[in-house]
Amino acid sequence: MKPALPVTLLIAASLLIACDPGGGDRKNDDDPRETGADSAAEGDADADGDADSDADGDSDADSDSDSDGADADADLACRGFSASSTEWTLPTITGDFTGGAAFYSTGVSQTRTVGGKSLYYYATTFDLTGDGLSDLVLTYDQADGDVGNKHWLVYEGDVTGFSTTASKWTLPTITGDFTGGAAFYSTGVSQIRTVGSKSLYYYATTFDLTGDGLSDLVLTYDQADGDVGNKHWLVYEGGASGFSTTASKWSLPTITGDFTGGAAFYSTGVSQTRTVGGKSLYYYATTFDLTGDGLSDLVLTYDQADGDVGNKHWLVYEGGATGFSTTASKWSLPTITGDFTGGAAFYSTGVSQIRTVGSKSLYYYATTFDLTGDGLSDLVLTYDQADGDVGNKHWLVYEGGASGFSTTASKWTLPTITGDFTGGAAFYSTGVSQIRTVGSKSLYYYATTFDLTGDGLSDLVLTYDQADGDVGNKHWLVYEGDATGFSAAAVEWSLPTITGDFTGGAAFYSTGVSQIRTVGSKSLYYYATTFDLTGDGGSDLVLTYDQADGDIGNKHWLVYKGLCE
Repeated sequence: MKPALPVTLLIAASLLIACDPGGGDRKNDDDPRETGADSAAEGDADADGDADSDADGDSDADSDSDSDGADADADLACRGFSASSTEWTLPTITGDFTGGAAFYSTGVSQTRTVGGKSLYYYATTFDLTGDGLSDLVLTYDQADGDVGNKHWLVYEGDVTGFSTTASKWTLPTITGDFTGGAAFYSTGVSQIRTVGSKSLYYYATTFDLTGDGLSDLVLTYDQADGDVGNKHWLVYEGGASGFSTTASKWSLPTITGDFTGGAAFYSTGVSQTRTVGGKSLYYYATTFDLTGDGLSDLVLTYDQADGDVGNKHWLVYEGGATGFSTTASKWSLPTITGDFTGGAAFYSTGVSQIRTVGSKSLYYYATTFDLTGDGLSDLVLTYDQADGDVGNKHWLVYEGGASGFSTTASKWTLPTITGDFTGGAAFYSTGVSQIRTVGSKSLYYYATTFDLTGDGLSDLVLTYDQADGDVGNKHWLVYEGDATGFSAAAVEWSLPTITGDFTGGAAFYSTGVSQIRTVGSKSLYYYATTFDLTGDGGSDLVLTYDQADGDIGNKHWLVYKGLCE
């Protein structure tokens, strides 16, 4: 039997795909603030450890509409976003972007008209050059066959914008015919190319596998070479101006089974199957730095062939200079009550799971990230249907150590918010829309967990509350993290003002999704995201598209800098 698959614990608004000029998702009329995340072309789990979603991607239910407890804390490193914006320059690329913008967002496929043709291109934003500043990287351009095949175009970031001219970031050559696409138009997705008369899959991802601070291009699967993904990965190391043209072999451990038609580790962060004896058995592996030494480890979190994996321990193949160790160390797991027949207590994290307690099937939710701020991953139980306090009064934290998670949990305090959470919990997860009952009304709220204040500890941030019109419009509510939990009282994190009518929602109920507001009589799209674009260590609010202003996304982005001391 397959282990419990991700399920939605509470009601989340469905997404309706609309004709969004930016390609984003349209608001669901039933959820006044839900727009849904834009589909990213790198949607598959990559070798960087997508399986272990940190609390930034979960949701918790903070709906405290009473802001009178939001005392300013003099110890905060950052206090809000600036009220006025600076223009972050964008490069110019050829084409007609009528109805959208050249760079309304990154990490999604876009089209523009060149001549009479509608042509695809793909851009993403990350620090490729390793200087600590985000770069704008064009990884595919249907108008230029070299982009994605011979090189990427890198518009380097500085303190006021991206360079207007691109440098060429060299790519390695792999065999095959990529007609109609490109060898590396993106990473973190399965791709196909023709070799001889056969259509063959391959999988590549980009992250710092070697631990030198530069992104590497890692080929984790190649249907044309049975050793890739079984015996080794091919690593094209990042350098000053591109990836190496020749690959080094990154050794992989051996696990039992028949992987005909695939590979043992073609990717990580996804459930896989292999044949053991006559049985098709599931296993789950992910790649992240579990041991805290700065190198990625290969972590087997579930193996249907071994009932201890995911219940008593995980198997950790530690990363080294040239590959993962061939033998695994056992990373101890805590014990939680219940019957996990057919699955495992911690086969993965960042997903809702079910186990049997008595005669009842009960949900629980665990995630893995460094909540305590000591540099080691912790196992955090954010919801347990068997214990009403978990997710309402506290989370249970099994702190990471040298060889596993602690066997006993500490209680990580949560703030109290108004409402009835019967059947769920106020903070069962974060990064998803949730509903609670206030009076006789079902009201939405949205919370996320990340280090917004810049002190190195995760904060609980309420970005929207349908019970309080100021949350998401004038400010966010920040419950600051400390050594044992989140603060009981919230600090108001100032937001800038943008024109429009947000009735039924909020200007910045979340970021990283397409949103709509009314300007005059028109419904207009805009897109904002939050990350450190300016490189000063504080989160910035970046408006990358605004249908009311044709320059935003074409000539510049608007950056509302984090107000940090």
